[in-house]
Amino acid sequence: MWELIRKNPGAVTLAVLLHLAFLAFLVVGVGWLRPPKPQLPAGDLVQARVVDLDRLMAEKRRQTEQEATQLRQEQQKREREAERQRQAKRERKRQAEEAKRKAEEAKRAAEEAKRKAREAKSKAEEAARLARIKAEKEAQARRTKAEEDKRKAVEARRKVEEVKKKEAERQRRAELEKQKADQRRKAEAERKRREAEQREREAALQAALDAERSQRELSRYGALITSKIQRSWLRPPGAQRNLKVKLRVRLIPGGGVVSVAVLQSSGNSAFDRSAEAAVRKADPLPVPGGALFESYRDLVFIFDPDG
Repeated sequence: MWELIRKNPGAVTLAVLLHLAFLAFLVVGVGWLRPPKPQLPAGDLVQARVVDLDRLMAEKRRQTEQEATQLRQEQQKREREAERQRQAKRERKRQAEEAKRKAEEAKRAAEEAKRKAREAKSKAEEAARLARIKAEKEAQARRTKAEEDKRKAVEARRKVEEVKKKEAERQRRAELEKQKADQRRKAEAERKRREAEQREREAALQAALDAERSQRELSRYGALITSKIQRSWLRPPGAQRNLKVKLRVRLIPGGGVVSVAVLQSSGNSAFDRSAEAAVRKADPLPVPGGALFESYRDLVFIFDPDG
């Protein structure tokens, strides 16, 4: 009962106040509602009221206890219902978790089955591969043995034939040895003759190559000299186009210009002088060294800037 009062203090307080108000109404209003009774002695009246009040209080306590019991029963009922709902919720959660666990177990079982199937397939494929490799090795071994047997038979026949050939070769060599000696002597004489001819041809070819190389060098230096003189030349005012002058230039090793002379005039003295000035301005001229310089020591050429 105290637990009920502790959990529902407002409801219990309200119930007590209602009962007290009802009791006060009974005490005050009962005599007003009832018809007047004959007057009794004062002592009896007091006793009767005291008895009625005790009975009312007892009845009130009984009603209060009944209400408290009813409240407690209702609270217990609500608590049992709440507990039942909690249990149902826990049961549903447990069932959901159990279903999830079973689904996961089923999934794991399916994956495990797939894995085992893959492993079985892989093992079968590996076994088939090993069997195939073994069969190929055995076939290769048989082929190798057959080839080896065939090779040995061929080798045996070859050795017999080789013995025969060696004997025939020995006899043939004995017969050919003299012929070879004669041939070697003839071949040596022929080789020396060919070598002499080859040396002569090489010397002639080298001479031709040297001459060609010298000619190319002379042509190259001639072009360099002409180019440098033309770069140094300044056209005189009023000079016509396509004028030519033949010059003679004496040089020293290194290309230094010793003298410049006009061998054949262009007909324009200003043009002739500009050509001589261009040669002197281009000093030193590019010339080869060594023996090739002798071809440029006394140089005669035609100066044609428009050619």
